Amino acid sequence: MAIETEIKLALPAGQADAARRFFATLTGEDGDVITLANVYYDTPDLALARSKSAVRVRRTPHGWLQTFKTVGSAQDGLHSRHEWELPVAGDALEIDALVAACDVPDAAAALRDAAPALHALFRTDFSRTLWRIAIGGATVEAAVDVGEIVVTSLDPHHPWIRLALGDLTAALPGASPCGRTNMRIKGWMGRADQTTKVKGMFVRPEQVAEIGKRHPELGRLRLVVTRSGESDLMTLKAETAAPGETLQSDLAASLRAVTKLGGNVELVAAGSLPNDGKVIADERG
Repeated sequence: MAIETEIKLALPAGQADAARRFFATLTGEDGDVITLANVYYDTPDLALARSKSAVRVRRTPHGWLQTFKTVGSAQDGLHSRHEWELPVAGDALEIDALVAACDVPDAAAALRDAAPALHALFRTDFSRTLWRIAIGGATVEAAVDVGEIVVTSLDPHHPWIRLALGDLTAALPGASPCGRTNMRIKGWMGRADQTTKVKGMFVRPEQVAEIGKRHPELGRLRLVVTRSGESDLMTLKAETAAPGETLQSDLAASLRAVTKLGGNVELVAAGSLPNDGKVIADERG
């Protein structure tokens, strides 16, 4: 068992970059960027939410984890609570192992009672920039998260078809100049993920990751999408310490096989691509 202690702050729309600059200035580092995908579980009557507990499965750069968190305590904005976390083989809960790991009897009993009815409730997909800051003999982890929350209504009498478009926006404060009082949104502010459309086909970050798996000798990869006249162009930039025509040809073949689209390959020096979490850069403007 671990004790999670944290402070969570909600950033105003558009202030994520300012927060990143603050921590970069404080630490002298750009921070490590990782992509996280989370699925949260609860019962139809939200038993876990009512008890201030949470169960989730998270995909990290190092594999899948399942986590159980219980109600905690808060003082002066600092929140602490019990947390149990275990590796899992994939994106499904292994609830028996999680119950067995829980060494607080009341929490274990509550999880065991909820287990038969647990199902996926909502998903969060986001990019996290991390800094580890030494303060007073302790190490504090600071994180700036930007991403998308996708929620499903679980009312069996009113089923929904949900389209998760992945577009970012923000709620506008105040009343509309025209007098309408309903909530307003700011408009399109970018994508929650890096998926883009090239020549009518979606290209996704996980496809770039798949190319990397096929060529483990490479460093970072970045797929740059540009426009030439009326045509979309893709260029895969790949870090390597041993450039060569054979590697370039093999990468071009992998790019076509994975994305079903042709593109150029540019081999670049190891460490030359920025460590900013971006694997698809749409530069079409």
